[in-house]
Amino acid sequence: MLERFLEQQTAILATLMSKDLRRGTEVHTLTETDISNAEDIVKVMAPIKIATTMMCEEEQPTMSVIAPLQAKLLKHLEPCEDDTDMTREMKSAMTTDFSSRYTNSRDILLKASALDPRFKGLPFLENEEREFVFTKLTVDAKNSIQVERQQEDAVEEKPPDTAEEDEMRPAKKLKAMDLLFDNIFQQVPETCPLSRSASVVSRDELFINMLMAKV
Repeated sequence: MLERFLEQQTAILATLMSKDLRRGTEVHTLTETDISNAEDIVKVMAPIKIATTMMCEEEQPTMSVIAPLQAKLLKHLEPCEDDTDMTREMKSAMTTDFSSRYTNSRDILLKASALDPRFKGLPFLENEEREFVFTKLTVDAKNSIQVERQQEDAVEEKPPDTAEEDEMRPAKKLKAMDLLFDNIFQQVPETCPLSRSASVVSRDELFINMLMAKV
């Protein structure tokens, strides 16, 4: 809003000074100090506006952007010699707030930035902290490889447990017929024709047919 006001300042003042609008009454406008303060506010807030717009419109994961963006904003909020009293107060308050953000997750944010091709050099860090991040990444990568190899070896050495597989295999769902006549199906007598094999049944039928032919 302030930025738009400063852009249209001439047109706004001309409209306020119009006789049709004033109609004999005094119109209160912004003083030179107010306009100067508005310009300082816009100047301080400009990078924050850009950062907010970027994070809202970013389609890719933004985790790796947080650490360099925070460093960029803190760098912008450092006091300058030509800052007014109001500007210094604004920068001091915003620096205090930004510095307290992401303190518990700083390590993982720096690792994410180091793995991002756009920030892999970590130019926003001091040399000591940069080397510390790279060292931690190297250690994490080695530990991850060791754990993966151990898991692969454990899978290869473990013999197949058929009993465990049988226990894990879901029980066969019985049909209504099985539930009603389960005992009958399991107790088929050996002398029952149904218990004989197909070859035996065919042979018996052949003998019966031969005997019937002779009769």
